[in-house]
Amino acid sequence: MRRFSGFVVRFLLLSLIVSLSLLGLAQQEDVDTDTAILILNIERALSIEVLGGPLVITVDAAALEERVIPLEGLQVSVDSLIDYQVDAYGAVSPGTIDLGTLQLRVEGIVGPFEEILAPEFAPLGPPERPLPLFTGGNNIGLGTVATIGLRLDLGRLTGPLADRYTWTISFTAVER
Repeated sequence: MRRFSGFVVRFLLLSLIVSLSLLGLAQQEDVDTDTAILILNIERALSIEVLGGPLVITVDAAALEERVIPLEGLQVSVDSLIDYQVDAYGAVSPGTIDLGTLQLRVEGIVGPFEEILAPEFAPLGPPERPLPLFTGGNNIGLGTVATIGLRLDLGRLTGPLADRYTWTISFTAVER
């Protein structure tokens, strides 16, 4: 009997070890896997923003003697991944005077740029003939801010004048 009970004890111990091993396998660490996919689409990123509000100037008899009236400037900010050129164009209302009475130039630039195309005052043109101001390239993370000087050349005024004129100036950044 002793031999039988030793066999039973060994069998039970072996069964217990096998059972514990199987339980251990069944309770392995739970593992889950997921995948994130990151796609980088580089678009022809180009943004331009005019920093400044509407400008109002009153032309009186004293101003007419000056012939040229300097105006408060504007700032134009550009962020780009591509090579670009900044142009300006405008409209005047009522359209009874020369649009080019309003003149622009680049007075200074902070940040990376390639070339100033309008270092001297030049007349503002219509959309079909914009005034080129400056060029640049990839400046992401740095940005480029140009100060644009404005002036009115009253020597270009001819004929009867209205009491008020409104210029709309648009700045565009186009890929080169």
